[in-house]
Amino acid sequence: AKSGGGSDWTAVELERRRLAEGFRGGFHEGATVALQGLGVEELNGKLGQLVSWNSQSLRWQVELEGGEGCKALRPANLVPQDSDGPAQKRAKVV
Repeated sequence: AKSGGGSDWTAVELERRRLAEGFRGGFHEGATVALQGLGVEELNGKLGQLVSWNSQSLRWQVELEGGEGCKALRPANLVPQDSDGPAQKRAKVV
């Protein structure tokens, strides 16, 4: 067991939560997502596939269906369309 200052634990916990935002249930590379709440109305409701998580911008690179290219989108604008994948296993770690 490790003993340390409370501030170290707080910093680690905040980082864990920040990273978890990108990988919460259903968010994993290759997952299908629906777009929502975007300023560009015609993109809302479209489907895409998660390509990679950018921890600098805190956005997912999403390959849009229909050859419309790749967009960097916040997790808040994405709705997972499938529920089985690495994220499910990751969520169960205690």
